[in-house]
Amino acid sequence: MTEETIKLNKTTVTTSTLKPDILTRMYEMYVICYSNAGQKLWFEKKEDLLRNQCVVVFIHDGTDLTARNIVAYFMYQNRPNANKLSLSCHNDTIDGKKILNDAKFEFVKTPGNFCESSGAPSWIFRSRYRCPYVKDIRQIEYILNIDRTKERIEINPDFNVDNKDTQYYFHQYRDAEGNILFSNPETLFGTAICTEFDTNDCTRTCLKHEPILEGGGKINKYIKLSNSAYKNI
Repeated sequence: MTEETIKLNKTTVTTSTLKPDILTRMYEMYVICYSNAGQKLWFEKKEDLLRNQCVVVFIHDGTDLTARNIVAYFMYQNRPNANKLSLSCHNDTIDGKKILNDAKFEFVKTPGNFCESSGAPSWIFRSRYRCPYVKDIRQIEYILNIDRTKERIEINPDFNVDNKDTQYYFHQYRDAEGNILFSNPETLFGTAICTEFDTNDCTRTCLKHEPILEGGGKINKYIKLSNSAYKNI
């Protein structure tokens, strides 16, 4: 199957409206994809996919979405400060992998959408798609809506964008005493919140946000004035 020979369609739903057979197929694809990649299965049963309210984007052949014609899917959460991709799976084919990666790249290219990634997916974003990633720790914390009583972001001083074995930061989870429970190496892909721009050239829609004053710095709030101009307020 290729995108050139079979017409692919997208169907977007919320997790609260998933049909039972679709949910079952989603979990089957999740187990296969993550097991083959040697990744830990965080969800022990299909109902765990419904733990958080998410938007699900299905890529499928044929006009109508069915459990049998799902090629790939990804889920994202509407978080307070951004949309964060939380899970993505394919039908365990070479074409399915490429179709999924292309769809994820299109997602994170849209301002306000982000994907925290590590391992092979992170390397694909960096090497194949040259996808932008967020470098400012204040922006990372803001986008991820970090709870500092439980989480920390620590920049990796040994990060090398051309080294597939390194990630930009460590996303740490801590107990009440501040002890690290576990630490995940991650890179946050997406278009960073603008701090500088040329109003004559900028044509994209900025992520709306409030000023960040913590840590001695400030990230300004922007509103759209027209299709090609933004004003710093």
